[in-house]
Amino acid sequence: MFRIVECMRFVGVGTDDMFLIYSAYRRTKASETTAERLANTFRICGSGITITSLTNVIAFLAGATTNFYGIRLFCFYTSKKKNYSFN
Repeated sequence: MFRIVECMRFVGVGTDDMFLIYSAYRRTKASETTAERLANTFRICGSGITITSLTNVIAFLAGATTNFYGIRLFCFYTSKKKNYSFN
């Protein structure tokens, strides 16, 4: 059960970054090579991914201050994993 929750946590938290990457990729020119398109994609959406990752970490750290022990652990470890996966 814990593995299912862990997988769903990362799918849910990473979805916003996926939309940023997809939107930036659609804004690149189709005539460019794949390497150029990906370079332009991540140049466009890099700051957005940084901001969403930072706000996710802050939101989960705020959730770690709750009185419910299970939710506190969940939020603390999710913010820790999100921070490490970003770095």
